[in-house]
Amino acid sequence: MANKGVLGHILARWAGHANVKTTEKWYVKPGVDDLRPAAEAWGGVVEAGTPVREIL
Repeated sequence: MANKGVLGHILARWAGHANVKTTEKWYVKPGVDDLRPAAEAWGGVVEAGTPVREIL
């Protein structure tokens, strides 16, 4: 729901949390599609063809 634009205080209420930070810490995680632009940007920083997991 966070990726669809639902506001944090609504997510917290939905999850039964009084604090938005709790909801964000435990439930709002980036998915693969969210990480793809960062991975593509990272590819321009490191040698092409080297998987990121090998660098880390």
